[in-house]
Amino acid sequence: MISGILEFICGFGDIICRKDENNKYIQQKKEIYHPQQIIPKKYSFRPQTLNEYIGQQRAKDLVNLNLHKVISIKPVHFLINGTQGHGKSTLAYIIANQLDFKIHTYIGGSFTMENLKQFLMENETGKPHILFVDEVHGLEKEIGEFMYPILEDFILPIHNLKIRPFIFIGATTEKNTLIKKFSPLVDR
Repeated sequence: MISGILEFICGFGDIICRKDENNKYIQQKKEIYHPQQIIPKKYSFRPQTLNEYIGQQRAKDLVNLNLHKVISIKPVHFLINGTQGHGKSTLAYIIANQLDFKIHTYIGGSFTMENLKQFLMENETGKPHILFVDEVHGLEKEIGEFMYPILEDFILPIHNLKIRPFIFIGATTEKNTLIKKFSPLVDR
């Protein structure tokens, strides 16, 4: 508490006061960060490949099989179900790393039509992208229903426009809620 007060008292301008290892007060120049200089790092403690992913052998086998389909045949969508903390998001990022595709992450309850529109526009250039919706059971019903033809045939329901294929990954802790709410989405 005292060091916080001293830092506050001495913290005028670019100089702050701190205690060093000998318990003596020293003045230091305050580091100033600009938003464009701060670059987020990847989750360095999370596995980046399927080989680094420990456990859940059946899930790894299914993902590996579908990755080969994506590479050789056509895009495949993934629905990952499991309890909290069992690596659903990590598995989604591994899929993106294995394919070297850009991943766009959203939370189901806050995913909007504007987010979908933005994603589809960004997906039109370069390699295909991955749309990852965590807690997909929280999607609004209208958005889920709008996505049925997009996920099945890559056709935009407005004017039946063909769109560029992409991979959809949904993660959920409530599979039964998802099935009740969006059974056609699960089928796709």
